[in-house]
Amino acid sequence: MGIADAVLAAEGGWLMGRYVPRAILGHLAEHLADEGVEDVDAIIAAVRRGADHLIEEDADLVIDAASRGELGMSAVTLAAYRELEPRVGDARAKELLSHAFARTLAGSMHWLGHQAARRGLDGVEAAWRRASAAYGPYFEFEFTRPGDGSFEIIVRRCFFRDFMARHDALDVTTVICVMDGNWMSALHPGRDGLVAERTEIMSLGDEACRFCMRACDDPTARMRDVLGERGGDPG
Repeated sequence: MGIADAVLAAEGGWLMGRYVPRAILGHLAEHLADEGVEDVDAIIAAVRRGADHLIEEDADLVIDAASRGELGMSAVTLAAYRELEPRVGDARAKELLSHAFARTLAGSMHWLGHQAARRGLDGVEAAWRRASAAYGPYFEFEFTRPGDGSFEIIVRRCFFRDFMARHDALDVTTVICVMDGNWMSALHPGRDGLVAERTEIMSLGDEACRFCMRACDDPTARMRDVLGERGGDPG
């Protein structure tokens, strides 16, 4: 890993390990308060305790600054699900967390996706090749240009997926996957001539996560996301 990649990994670790968990718990507390739940503070405190325990339990997964942040983000997510599920059920717990993730970094991710799309597929590819360093070496990305006016991202190894699978909670990973919709929706065929698709997803049992950004001359086309098509909550 070069110096630039190490810096990005450290920044990604801070973002995923510090900022995102705080934002998720803040959004979750707002949702619960809006629904009239009275013991919101106690729920959030229990989630924090559960997350701290998971971070200690799974410390062996940490290999660098990025994975340390990914562990923090994963731990808060699973701890929140475990606290919510007995109260509201599996589906509602995932829905609440999906909505919280959909709101987190939404504006920033949409803006960055839009800026990259202004330079076409080359801009999208350049942006993703650079951004992938923020995930650190645990993740395995493959970038391809099939030659048909498209750019593909294939994720073959994912920290979030592996953490949840370790705890027999693979499907809980879907609430984290919701965040991808923020940058995918930034590609607008009517403005950019591009549209995004997610056709495979590990959190629903596929061997890899596969994203495709392709040229599109239909201004009414919409992004396609297998997460929503196969029963996950797209946020």
